[in-house]
Amino acid sequence: MKMYFAAIVAGASRSGKTTAICHIVDKVAKAYKTVVVFSPSISDPTWTSLRNHDNIYSSELVSNHVLNNLFTKQKKLHDADKDNSLLIVVDDYGLLARDRGNDIHKPQKEELISSGIKQSLDLLFSRGRHFLTSILASFHDTLQASPIQRINATHWLLYRLNDKCYEKIAPELKCHLADKEFIKLAHDATAEPYSFLYIDLKAHRNEDVFNWGTPKEKLV
Repeated sequence: MKMYFAAIVAGASRSGKTTAICHIVDKVAKAYKTVVVFSPSISDPTWTSLRNHDNIYSSELVSNHVLNNLFTKQKKLHDADKDNSLLIVVDDYGLLARDRGNDIHKPQKEELISSGIKQSLDLLFSRGRHFLTSILASFHDTLQASPIQRINATHWLLYRLNDKCYEKIAPELKCHLADKEFIKLAHDATAEPYSFLYIDLKAHRNEDVFNWGTPKEKLV
């Protein structure tokens, strides 16, 4: 389980993304020295199970500054201890990227949530593997993820999306399938509520790349 991964979870609101992410983090947290979760809904009951882990830290706020500081610190820790590992979770990128706090709790300027986290996510997806830094990020659709993030992703959970999203990523994720075969597979796998297509791009065999899943089944 202490294996580097860069995972993307994509789907519309209320599709089951956050529940799946919470389940994954709960299962893999003990394999990492530190887990940091950023989510605008971190206080919701969905995340309750993660409070049993003493190595998980969470926040409703994230920024380019914060993510870069985390990555810089992890590089130093990894240089001193090659087994030091970090998992960063960014839940609901679309909301985190545009939310800038409110009048009740106005964060310091350097902590403001901003669209700048795209640059930091690009860095984490492309360079994280060199310093045992895994990244798990969720998006409302595949087009929110940058080309660098998509190309470097090792695992995907795809929930129900429109044809435009599937057509965009088909050339990148189809593996041994034709574009039309991949799009049909994605539609079939996500036909039921909360169902998803699990894609393991690190699988050694073609037949192990694609799997259908529901919240009750094993995700990782």
